[in-house]
Amino acid sequence: MKISTLQYLTQLTALWLQSCCLVSLDFLRPLTKLKYLDVYDNLLIYLQPVTELKELAELGARKNYIIDSLAIQQSKFQSLDLNNQEQPAKEQLKVANMMRDVNNPVIKLKQQHQQLSNLKQQEFKFRLKISESLQKQLTKHMQFIERATQLFQQVNPFDGHQ
Repeated sequence: MKISTLQYLTQLTALWLQSCCLVSLDFLRPLTKLKYLDVYDNLLIYLQPVTELKELAELGARKNYIIDSLAIQQSKFQSLDLNNQEQPAKEQLKVANMMRDVNNPVIKLKQQHQQLSNLKQQEFKFRLKISESLQKQLTKHMQFIERATQLFQQVNPFDGHQ
């Protein structure tokens, strides 16, 4: 069964999706009756769609890469398992918040690095355009001087060729 076909099973109340290489849970939105979800060992970073699942009471998401606890804060889970041990949702939320506090500066640094890299690329392109423009202007000036020299030689009365 393909993951995308799950969206048509709107009466599901429990779902285990373990080691499926999931990167998003967007396909869960139609599953409004879901009460238990386990997405153990996937590639998830965000759990945002779980806020739309109002009946979801238990979430297991161990062995993922969750960095955003906003979805968890907005949901009211009875049980939440993000790490290797089960804890009440409030304790897990504290851990998720601590992870967010650690990960946010890293994400910001990566974004700043990307912005700096983009600026350097733009600067290089700008310098290249200036260099090409200067080269064109220099070529035009050299052609002008060469033509002027030729004209001067043609009309120069002091030249011994005439």
